[in-house]
Amino acid sequence: MIRVLLCIFFSSSWVFAQQKGRTSDEGAVVYKGPSFDAEVLGEIPPLTEVIISRNKFEGVFHRTRFSGQLGYLSDHQVKLTLSRKEAPKPANQIKKIKKPETPKRENKKRKLSDLTTAGIYFGQISFVDEFSGDEGKAKINAVGFDITGPEGLVEGMPLSTKIIFSGQSPSYYPSGSGSLFLLSLSTLTTKSLAEDFALNYGFGLMFRTSSFNYKDGAQQPQTIKRSNLGFTIPVGLSMRIGSVVIRPEAQIFYEKKVYWSAGLNLSYAFRD
Repeated sequence: MIRVLLCIFFSSSWVFAQQKGRTSDEGAVVYKGPSFDAEVLGEIPPLTEVIISRNKFEGVFHRTRFSGQLGYLSDHQVKLTLSRKEAPKPANQIKKIKKPETPKRENKKRKLSDLTTAGIYFGQISFVDEFSGDEGKAKINAVGFDITGPEGLVEGMPLSTKIIFSGQSPSYYPSGSGSLFLLSLSTLTTKSLAEDFALNYGFGLMFRTSSFNYKDGAQQPQTIKRSNLGFTIPVGLSMRIGSVVIRPEAQIFYEKKVYWSAGLNLSYAFRD
């Protein structure tokens, strides 16, 4: 069951991350980065079929593969809809050229949805689980690591990957100790509210494993170990200050029980 869910999740990620297109009658210039001032890698001949990203970078550029490396094409030089009457020309003549006479545009900040960030997480989990035939509820502190963006785990697919750890046992375990480990992988949608503010929400898979020690009524040591697969829904608000992105976030977890967490992601835009 776990393998089936993961295969479906990653297959859909690749399908929606790419699309076909064709260069214009004048061909297309390939840049090293999403900017007209970036280094020119080369030129693709006119009416050549190419595979490009669905996402646009800086609102203008599509990502593509060029001579074994990543490059960027202007949306003015590639058509997304192919004509049936036109036969695509093979890209068998790729030439290196000098910087073309292309109108320069002012460099702007990348949108928050285009950023890939990595950083630390601090939060609290309102944990719910079965204990002694009843439902136990307790809040436990947690820390973790988070990587979010379209250039993270899957190229071109905006994902949020979070690892959360707690070395605290729930309070309903008498004289308890132990640990909890959470891994979540979610698709992420980012809606801009302003240049440096955005709303984030998504849906994905989660895995939880925990081991808690306690003493029963006879003061005998006991251990409860559990591992479950489930679903998660993250919702957050991103704020950018320079290259730092601060994201308060709430996350719902559903496995055998439903519980949630609230915390703060403090991340660095390492591909700004």
